[in-house]
Amino acid sequence: MLDLQETILENTLRITPAAEDERPVKQTQDTKWAANLAAARQFRPDPRSSEGS
Repeated sequence: MLDLQETILENTLRITPAAEDERPVKQTQDTKWAANLAAARQFRPDPRSSEGS
């Protein structure tokens, strides 16, 4: 971010950079895929599984 942008955010909007423990964890493609698959299964269970039979 540019120095000017940081100055505006900090002084005008009173926004400061997030602390290290407040930053989101970097996700791998595998963890993103697993999260999306889990969310999709809430709406449509896997027809190959024995659940719901």
